[in-house]
Amino acid sequence: MTRKQVWVVGLLALFGGVVGGALACLIVSGPQALAQAGAAQQIVSAQAFHLVDADGNVRGRLDFNAQGAPNLSLLDKDGQATIGVTPDGQPCLLLGRGDSGTAMLTAVQGGIYLGITGQGGGGLTLTAGDGHVGLILMSGGKSRAVLSLAPDGSASLTLADKDGKQRAVLGSTELTIPSGSTEVRPESSLVLFDKDGTVIWQAP
Repeated sequence: MTRKQVWVVGLLALFGGVVGGALACLIVSGPQALAQAGAAQQIVSAQAFHLVDADGNVRGRLDFNAQGAPNLSLLDKDGQATIGVTPDGQPCLLLGRGDSGTAMLTAVQGGIYLGITGQGGGGLTLTAGDGHVGLILMSGGKSRAVLSLAPDGSASLTLADKDGKQRAVLGSTELTIPSGSTEVRPESSLVLFDKDGTVIWQAP
């Protein structure tokens, strides 16, 4: 997997995953209902359950989303959903508050993704799957650093400017040389780029 692919995976996991997962997890809801009468255990069947506190406020919901998937959501005392779980499609666990940030753990085909976002567009995404591991650090909604470990064991650290443009790569990477062919740089290399993506220095 090239550095560019790692970059795209990180962005999709962080923005598409967290935003989409937030909607999937929090639009829905709540608690289990299991009644007991004496020693006999009874099963309560329904399409939705609401857990209410002593004041009648809904603190938990268990129901189905628009796609027919079961969802659990737990609410704080102010009625804000802070925990969400959905098992279908891309299972996810969402933790978040509007005034602090969001964390989402989700499983997709071939990988596991953890996305954390805070106020101001800062955050990180950790990806693991198909033999690849990547850590993407974000600032202002842009990727600023990518630490990558490829399936063949090669590692690299990519740094970007405030516009998200790649400016330096330490370690294994792929470069397109003037002839149009691809050059694979060793793990001991350092490559610097200008704002247009042109190589301005490299070693060895």
